Amino acid sequence: MKVEERQRFLQEALSHAKEIGLKQFFAVIVDDLGQIIQDEKLENTPRFFRKSAAGKAIALQNGKVMKNPVGVTGLLSILSFYLPATVIFGRDFPIIGCVKVETVDDDSPTTTTFYLSGSGAVKAEDDLACVEHGLKAIGFVADQDGTWRKEAKE
Repeated sequence: MKVEERQRFLQEALSHAKEIGLKQFFAVIVDDLGQIIQDEKLENTPRFFRKSAAGKAIALQNGKVMKNPVGVTGLLSILSFYLPATVIFGRDFPIIGCVKVETVDDDSPTTTTFYLSGSGAVKAEDDLACVEHGLKAIGFVADQDGTWRKEAKE
């Protein structure tokens, strides 16, 4: 993803967060090494949500599965990354609010992977809606395995 695309994704994700009435929201972009390369937040959003969003992205990157969210999605996604699966209630389900994105460099056939994540909503589905809105705004679509790629130009 080019810098302009990343910035527009973040702006669109935050715009959608405001539209659906969120008072706090953090959107982050994590590279395939697990490093936050860019982030943005709504005003007055605690930094905890940055860590929460990054934790979801790192957990997804490492193939972890979050355990029983009980309404505190970000905290449990971080815990599931650091603790053995059996410590957190034992029921598997997908990490919500984070997606994998693959892009192909214009100058070479190299594929780059990013993880785009959001945190701050009461419902994890709202985190996901903001992330997906941002991706759709910059021309990405999800394929059958849930990975997002640039929409093919005809």
